[in-house]
Amino acid sequence: MSPQSGKILSMLLPLLPQTDGETLYLLLETIRATLGLDKGLLNAQTTPEVAERVYQVWLQYTQGMSGPTPGVSPLTADPVLTAIVEELFESLTTFSPEACRALVLHIAPKLAAAISTPTTDETVHLPGEAIQLANALIRARGEGIEAELVATVTAAILDILQTSDDMDVIQHGVVHLTFLVRKDCRLLAQWYVPRFTVKESANLTHRHDSHGNSGIACIFRLLGRLLEPSFSESGGIFVGDLIMHLFRKAGDAMGPVLGDLLRAIVQRLASAKTATFSVVSLLLTNEG
Repeated sequence: MSPQSGKILSMLLPLLPQTDGETLYLLLETIRATLGLDKGLLNAQTTPEVAERVYQVWLQYTQGMSGPTPGVSPLTADPVLTAIVEELFESLTTFSPEACRALVLHIAPKLAAAISTPTTDETVHLPGEAIQLANALIRARGEGIEAELVATVTAAILDILQTSDDMDVIQHGVVHLTFLVRKDCRLLAQWYVPRFTVKESANLTHRHDSHGNSGIACIFRLLGRLLEPSFSESGGIFVGDLIMHLFRKAGDAMGPVLGDLLRAIVQRLASAKTATFSVVSLLLTNEG
């Protein structure tokens, strides 16, 4: 079927706006399977079109709009669609480097906008699910993450993590930062965010140079918030891997804040009412 995959794909994509429910799930899975038949099917010119069609269908349902069939409920409470689109985007990153870059340059600004859009009761889940899709753009990749992704998606995530108490946003956001520290820590260290304004934590004082705040420095400041004794313990559970990979990948950058970071962890452990933060202590012990 590989020689016919292009023709099959051209027949499937126009059906996306016309389907909903389990039929939409099946159509998206079929599109992903068709793309898998021929890794040369997409290039820098054709990838954005496929990504845009899939993204628009996801956005339509995630924002709570009605499906094409009268009386069909929107899929706002159903995570299946986001999971399928997440897998599809991740599969697109395994195509050629040119196709992968085209995907990121086209989709990253749109996801950043979705993450930053003020929510209503009906769309409160949108930022967390948008971050989930953004993570699919880097999960299967190694080094060489695009600076444009950091400047759009990561910037939006750093911004929303300053204030959000939504556990999905915090979980997927911290996972995103952990991915970047693991895969391209140097890019984060070289990327500066002059207007990043998260308030100083009493437990983790921020230090920066005259250029502003690097991506690594911004993460340190967020750790100050996540490790505050007043912050939800369920929200802070996600920081263990991030701290571990910071020790592994950003050793030199951690020097100026290491004392404050360790004090913040000790104070958080001392005030914890559950075993939530024991994993952080264990990781630091192993790293030491």
